[in-house]
Amino acid sequence: MWADMVEAAKTSDYTSPRLADHAAAQALLLLSGALRRAHDSQLVAKGTPKFSPTVIGVTTPEHPVAVSLQDCMDDSGWLNYHLDGRLQNNVPGGRHRATATVGLLNGRWVVTRLETGEVGTCS
Repeated sequence: MWADMVEAAKTSDYTSPRLADHAAAQALLLLSGALRRAHDSQLVAKGTPKFSPTVIGVTTPEHPVAVSLQDCMDDSGWLNYHLDGRLQNNVPGGRHRATATVGLLNGRWVVTRLETGEVGTCS
């Protein structure tokens, strides 16, 4: 999912079909909404965030299985730029707590719920 988001963010393509390859429901709305705001502000993202997710839970009340993930994503190397190449601001990015729920949808694993905290919400 994040690889799809990083690629779409290079041009702020909020309609990228890649987004739906690995995201659905609330997560897809969150990603496409963020890209839409960037597009409307004429911003693109450059670089690559870093991830190290861990599984924090697996639920199987009924089929299908849902997996909960937690991460401390680092976006200090993935920043927003104006179309003329200038940085959006002097905020360096940083580490954000991120949680996600992943489940099977039509035979493929997709992120259905995603939450990311502000910079500094994890160490």
